Amino acid sequence: MTDEPTNFMIFPCAFLVEFSKSDFENSIAHMIGLIVYKKNNNFVVMKVDK
Repeated sequence: MTDEPTNFMIFPCAFLVEFSKSDFENSIAHMIGLIVYKKNNNFVVMKVDK
């Protein structure tokens, strides 16, 4: 069984929620984290949002 707390990776992810072609600096971005960990023989992906 490989359900150890050290078997994980965190990936920061950013994506655009609202895009303004005329004014890119006013486009709205959102940040989330993806945690990927191994449980038994599978990988589990969990989205972490504020």
